[in-house]
Amino acid sequence: MRRQLKTLAVAAGLLAGLAGTALAGQTTTSTKSEKQALIEARKELSARAAGTKGAARAHYDLDRRRVDGLIDALERGQRVSPEEIERAVGEASKPPF
Repeated sequence: MRRQLKTLAVAAGLLAGLAGTALAGQTTTSTKSEKQALIEARKELSARAAGTKGAARAHYDLDRRRVDGLIDALERGQRVSPEEIERAVGEASKPPF
């Protein structure tokens, strides 16, 4: 009976480890594509800011700083909501006002 419980515990541990490894691989792939989308948004915002002056430029710079913060959070391994990423990427393609 003890041997069976020990075997069951070891099997459960191995299964949990394998599941965690598979899930981590999916998260890494997702994070890379999200990060790439944010990098493209940052490039778009920088290009738009370079071609404008005044309040519009300040707006683009503020959006770029927010995108930079999301990129930094992803690089540190923090979770960033997909809605927040979509909003930041969407803002990069819209006019400032």
